[in-house]
Amino acid sequence: MTTLVLLAAALGLVVLPGAAVCVAAGTRWRVAVAAGPALTLAIVAAGTAVTSATDSRWGPLAAAVATLAAILLAAAVGAAPRLAARRRARSAVPGDDGSRDAEPGVIGFRDDDEARDRRRYPNAADLVVALLSLVPAVQVTVATRGLTAIPQQWDAIFHGAATRFIAETGRAGPLDLGPVSQPANPTFYYPGGYHALATLLTGLPGGPPPGALDALSAVTGTVFVLGAAALTGRLCRSRVAAVVAAVVAASLWIFPYSVLGNGPVLPYAIGLAAIPGLMLLAEHLAARSPRSVPHALLLGSGVAGTWAVHPSVSLAVALPLVAAAVAGF
Repeated sequence: MTTLVLLAAALGLVVLPGAAVCVAAGTRWRVAVAAGPALTLAIVAAGTAVTSATDSRWGPLAAAVATLAAILLAAAVGAAPRLAARRRARSAVPGDDGSRDAEPGVIGFRDDDEARDRRRYPNAADLVVALLSLVPAVQVTVATRGLTAIPQQWDAIFHGAATRFIAETGRAGPLDLGPVSQPANPTFYYPGGYHALATLLTGLPGGPPPGALDALSAVTGTVFVLGAAALTGRLCRSRVAAVVAAVVAASLWIFPYSVLGNGPVLPYAIGLAAIPGLMLLAEHLAARSPRSVPHALLLGSGVAGTWAVHPSVSLAVALPLVAAAVAGF
């Protein structure tokens, strides 16, 4: 039971705060679920930056305040396009181009082929994708003996020490992890967004390392499956394609641990898992006319969130984002 609670808490922690921000900004729920993890990382990045600047403690209370502030800000940003869409809908003349505008209050297009798929298989594809997304979590849970096994090699030792350090001291800024890695360097820089996120699980039964790290590793594969399925379904305009993508992504259950050969680079893994969700935001942004300010801000925030866990992920996602931008123009 402890393992299930920890897994559920990890999945909710990674997905729900960012998804709530996306929904508040006006995105559809599939986009919100896929892009949610990247926005959650952005919330953690902003929250830890504020606590570091104000010399206050990072913890569940600070995370809750940061999440609430992000939701309110997203709602304010998303309100203007929704009001404009409602005005266009009221003034649209039947047969005019305005009748094809996005549904008032929702960012994104209504796809005819998605509607047909929905009539044939109501919610079936979504249920299959959700079940497949749990396969990596189950595999990692078994491999870690119920989230109790300690990952090996130097990187895992550092991640565990950094998580415990933040939990004990409340210091989670990018210049605060020197005592863990390089005590002689007072300006040691390391974006500790991943470890700040992990500390929010350490108060749960079984949460202290390695439990929190193992739980995040388990749901990293889930994040990747959900993002890959949502992105493929959007690009192919097919729920069947989304299910196929979920099958392929779920087969890579070893993903969190074998990103690189020198050890479990866990922050890098969760950053990579968030890339499909970011690309989904980029695709919506490129396909929409006029361009959506909320989508652009969500995308920028998500990229900043990946920077907070591993800067190289931001550089990796920059290349397809540039291609998406060119395609949009």
